[in-house]
Amino acid sequence: MQTASKVAVFGILIIVLGWTWTQYLPGYFLSRALVPGLTGYARHGLALVCGFSTVPLVVFLVTVWLGIPMDAPLVLGTATVINGLGLAGAVRGAGGLRPLGELFPDVQWRELVALALASLAIGVYVLFGLRSLDGGDVFSTVHHCLYVIVMHTIGNDPTHSIPLYDGITDQPIHYLVQHPTVNFNGLASLFYEQRLGNAPILAPSVALFGTAGWYLTTVSASLVAGLCCWLAARELGARPAASTFAAALFVYGTHVFLAYFVNENLYAVALVAFLLWLAVRPRMEWGLVVLVGITAGHLVGVRYTSSLFWPAIALAVYWQQGSNRDRVLRFSVALCLAVAAVAPWLYVNYIMLGNPIDHPKIHAESTGRVAMNSILGMTFPFRPLNWPFTESVVRTAWSPLPSFVWIPLWVGLCFGQLALALAILGLRDLLARRRVLVLVLLFAGPHCLAMGLIEWLDWEQITYAAPGLVPLAVLWALGLESILDPDRRRRQLVLCLVLLLAVVGLSRSARGLEFPVDRRLLVAEDWQEPPPMDVGTRSVGTRLTSLALLPRLPVLRTTFARSAWGSFAHAGPQSSLPRVGGLPAYPSGQLALLAGYAAAEASRYHFAIQGGELRAPDDALRTSLGLHLISLQLPAEALEVSIEWSQGSYDINVVPVGQSAELRDFSFWLHPWYPPVRIIRLKQNDAPIPSLRVLEYGGSREEGERRYMVTNYPAESLDVVTLSYRVNAGNEPVHCGLFLFSHQIDPGRIETLVLSGGHDQSWDGSLEGTITVPRNMLADKLVLFAEPYCSDHVPQYGDRYSVVAGPFVDGQVLEFQLDRHW
Repeated sequence: MQTASKVAVFGILIIVLGWTWTQYLPGYFLSRALVPGLTGYARHGLALVCGFSTVPLVVFLVTVWLGIPMDAPLVLGTATVINGLGLAGAVRGAGGLRPLGELFPDVQWRELVALALASLAIGVYVLFGLRSLDGGDVFSTVHHCLYVIVMHTIGNDPTHSIPLYDGITDQPIHYLVQHPTVNFNGLASLFYEQRLGNAPILAPSVALFGTAGWYLTTVSASLVAGLCCWLAARELGARPAASTFAAALFVYGTHVFLAYFVNENLYAVALVAFLLWLAVRPRMEWGLVVLVGITAGHLVGVRYTSSLFWPAIALAVYWQQGSNRDRVLRFSVALCLAVAAVAPWLYVNYIMLGNPIDHPKIHAESTGRVAMNSILGMTFPFRPLNWPFTESVVRTAWSPLPSFVWIPLWVGLCFGQLALALAILGLRDLLARRRVLVLVLLFAGPHCLAMGLIEWLDWEQITYAAPGLVPLAVLWALGLESILDPDRRRRQLVLCLVLLLAVVGLSRSARGLEFPVDRRLLVAEDWQEPPPMDVGTRSVGTRLTSLALLPRLPVLRTTFARSAWGSFAHAGPQSSLPRVGGLPAYPSGQLALLAGYAAAEASRYHFAIQGGELRAPDDALRTSLGLHLISLQLPAEALEVSIEWSQGSYDINVVPVGQSAELRDFSFWLHPWYPPVRIIRLKQNDAPIPSLRVLEYGGSREEGERRYMVTNYPAESLDVVTLSYRVNAGNEPVHCGLFLFSHQIDPGRIETLVLSGGHDQSWDGSLEGTITVPRNMLADKLVLFAEPYCSDHVPQYGDRYSVVAGPFVDGQVLEFQLDRHW
């Protein structure tokens, strides 16, 4: 244990030094080249944003142009070139050589210490207080669409892997990623999911540090957001104490609002905070104009809805000190750069959809929720919008209130109702500052209004509203500043108390509101009448309108903290793999092939596997979303494997290498995201393998839920079992839902309900039936989540559920009592 801790500490040191070299220093030198006059925290703010967004974005676009992956050697090499040039320029100075102590004249040690302490506080908070999307399970991690995109950005070599630490087995899983390089370096089909701008943000850290890179990027984004909010507040005259309080509250509450720790909306929040800081400054230097333009384009790639910030950004660039000619010129330059930076995302849309301003999620055939909206006689497909696009104000079936009421109430719970009162107090102080008032309202208004109009959102989709909340940080600082002013303190405290009572009163008054259900996405034959508000939905209304003066407390958990600590230990240099026939030989059970979306041409893999210990009959079997197992026992020392993948079909040929007196295990994983596995053809030396079996488990309602195990192991070592189930639904009807198998999670709190060490499969609402699962499955709990409206939403507050503990054995009858609500 002591040795492991030392290795983890060493890994943290590697991460800090690596981040400094590959992100902070390149950002610092770029920012100093663009804006040489800034010092102090402003210099750090520019350096952090350039290292977080600008430099990685340019590197990413260059890799796309060259058709090469954005892997660790490229990231490290690019940073070394930039830092070498920057250090050379710093040493030379203004025509002469500078002493080493003056290389960074605009940075002070106390600032570095303060930022280090802020990073440490954020890091501890993220480790213990936030929901992890994966719970330490690398397979559940990578199956999320954002992770798939980043993995394909980093890897495109069939003989080189991306090792990711797995918290369940405490060892790395080597991912092989291969895709064609046509159409935006082969990434266009992946970025059809409209998250292109997140790839350059996440890729450098993950490429260098593996699983720890996901964690590092979250800490980095939080630091950028907090520092930029602090700088914006200071720019408007708030003292350091008020600015620090506002920035800390915003970072804390934003993570509560975002729900889980790898969330691309956090990256949008960081970029919006940067743009708001530059917007409230009275003058924008030419270097800042360049950064504003590039960042505005990158922001749209992170979240397409962020285009709603462009009016505020445009006005901020134009509404600066200087002559009209100077203003027009700066505006024109910023606009050209913004259009250039947004062009890659538009180009991908053109490739995939035939229209650069189209969006995959607004088509009727999209898996997302799309409805026909009408206004002024015009009808168009889009996400379901509320009044005036409907005849009256409506609510989503599983939400007691429309989005435009739900979101502000949820903000009050996440940040505290006292914070809302403080924001109104700060807004009052802006009434006399016309320019800043207009900019703050423009940064908040369009985005928040748009999110409030959209219905049929899940709790996790509500996190899309987070970027529009950035102006709150500035308002909190100004509101607190007015209270700290000795001449105004008593009056402002009284006013703040009155505003708090008004906020609480409005929140409580929403409890009595009733709205008809939006039925546009409900199946008419299932509901002849609008579905009533069930007990769970009513409990959500009570929760939203309850008293919450202070921010919600985080859910303390240690599962992810332990997993992250292990990932730190694996962030340093890893031992090289042995070679077999010139190929890297991966340990048995520690290799996975990742395939995302259909490719026009086949992908080919060629690698070797080292023989491992045979699978024992009582060995637990991993399952996860879309995960399929190839597991063979052969009398060989190693195995050469050739795979051709195309459209969900896998043709696999294995060639034994060396003779072994005993049988050895050779296992690896197929992990497609889309399309799912349809065909697996497995041969040895191009001939059939004796006693080969194909075992199927999982759901059959959707093709993607079917999972396969291909093996020549006997049934006592590897097999599937059938479980019967009975459901007591109580007095409320049920229609469909999900079976959620999981490992070491707390199913009693939705904040910790993650797919770790398990998988899900659809439930059709039958009160009796059977499900098939692997024998000796790792999962130790099974949650039955009842989705009352068959609308394909994720488990969320108010939904009914039941829990059955494992182990899951053949012939077992699972008894579910749907009597709990999240």
